[in-house]
Amino acid sequence: MNDERLGALVGKAITYGVPLTAEQVAGCLANEELLQAVGDRGLTVGAVALKAGDQPNVTEVAGAQAQTEPKTPEVGNVLASLSPEKRERAEALQIGLAEKFSTEEQPLTTEDFGVVLVGEGDRQKAVVMLTTGSGLYKGSYNTIMANEVSNNQAYTIEVDGQKIDTRKAMTGSVYQAFIEQAIKSGVDPLPDSPPALAEKSGQPWTETWLTGSPIVAFRAYVCAVGNAGRPHYFLRGRHGNCHSLRIRPGAVV
Repeated sequence: MNDERLGALVGKAITYGVPLTAEQVAGCLANEELLQAVGDRGLTVGAVALKAGDQPNVTEVAGAQAQTEPKTPEVGNVLASLSPEKRERAEALQIGLAEKFSTEEQPLTTEDFGVVLVGEGDRQKAVVMLTTGSGLYKGSYNTIMANEVSNNQAYTIEVDGQKIDTRKAMTGSVYQAFIEQAIKSGVDPLPDSPPALAEKSGQPWTETWLTGSPIVAFRAYVCAVGNAGRPHYFLRGRHGNCHSLRIRPGAVV
């Protein structure tokens, strides 16, 4: 067992109050220890997963485990599909976002901030963002984007010494990928969707300010899911503060 790495992970878990994942623990085990742990759960790992002299292939083990446990929604699997470095970065962003935007009135956890893949191939990027059914109400676009020190601080998180403006990630392409990923994952009802969501959540039919997109004169873009189940883009007055106009803070991994 890699005691040094396990100790570092445990320290991080205690500091942030986030439990270790099975993948993190498995990454600290030697081949024999990993096989024993898998065997104890009544699972098997093929020769592809472990080869002589190789480190455990956590992805293969996770695949074996999935055969006997309920299938995880695709949105959740995105995190596991990232490289170890990006996964660690994404988890740190989830912690930072949850700590920044959770309130007594609307408590949030890291599970409320999913990972969305945007684009294809070499140009693809991962974005951690608020993926719950309804976003956060923070007032008008002008209020949210006011260039004042205190207001900018309200939307800034610091991860690994880097300050990140959580308003800049929400663009039209990110929102499009967010909804398409939710559709593929079978999310029902979809976020920002018509009365079906309102009835279940007790929230109005919401729209999301695209705080990372350019403005058009005195108006700014918002996006919501229409009756056909696809994203619809609109321009709203930047001074509008209707309670259905929300934000989805996020950050590029």
